[in-house]
Amino acid sequence: MVERAKELNANLGKEDVQFILEHQAEIPQEYQWKFHLVFTAWRDPSDPRYGACFYWGGSHWYQSWYWLDRYWCENDRLVRRRT
Repeated sequence: MVERAKELNANLGKEDVQFILEHQAEIPQEYQWKFHLVFTAWRDPSDPRYGACFYWGGSHWYQSWYWLDRYWCENDRLVRRRT
């Protein structure tokens, strides 16, 4: 996942997460239950093998830590900036 993120220029971190959370109302509703948003450059301070992942919980996006070497599903999405 990390290598793919680097290839796609989608290796986003904590500052990017903050921006997205401040603008979460602008995320299209069809993405709310459909995708997990993955940020490979923001790592769990207690275990850097885990990266930040966000999922829709019914009223807003929740943050969790996912092991970056795990099997990723079709609903997991790397986030990258518009070019």
